[in-house]
Amino acid sequence: MLKQLTTYLDTKKYLVFDFDRTLAKMEIDWNGWVTGMIDIFDQYDVNHGYRPEKNPHEYYNALVSRFGQPLADQAKAFNQAYEAEYLTGFTPNVELVEFVKNLTDHTLFVYSSNSRPTVLRGLETLGIVELFTQIISKDDVTYVKPHPEGFYLIENFRRDKDQFLMIGDSSSDRGAARAAEIDFVECRVFEKYEEEEE
Repeated sequence: MLKQLTTYLDTKKYLVFDFDRTLAKMEIDWNGWVTGMIDIFDQYDVNHGYRPEKNPHEYYNALVSRFGQPLADQAKAFNQAYEAEYLTGFTPNVELVEFVKNLTDHTLFVYSSNSRPTVLRGLETLGIVELFTQIISKDDVTYVKPHPEGFYLIENFRRDKDQFLMIGDSSSDRGAARAAEIDFVECRVFEKYEEEEE
């Protein structure tokens, strides 16, 4: 992954990193989170079709497009509370963290589907929070990746899109990069979520 990432450094000035399972692996049991999200989905449409073995992001975005900000706000509040209660720590992607620390001529961003307090805590634990110009979290957007909304919160994204690169672990990260029409490098350091292995 680092070898591929290095090949982009001469042509990409702006690097956008996913957080969980990219810069670090969040140590958390997601089973209760999935159950909680299903409970939220059920409140809006009992026929939503989501099942725990599937990636929830597309279902979430489809329901938000139908039911709007109330659903998004409820999901954000649940997500933040769940991560605060059940997160036990972070396992760093040591090579990638060291790589980030040694970058000198690039502007760095984080674009994560985790809550802002979680991402800030993680970056602080890794000792790299000050290296990022902007942190975009689930709390900052209405839709989650693979929707590209978060990219457009970066001031110069539209103007300099060809100089942006996304680094992430999941099909949602890849999909967001594709939707935003930017290049993507996949991180395969950590075992993927079950729904991403299909």
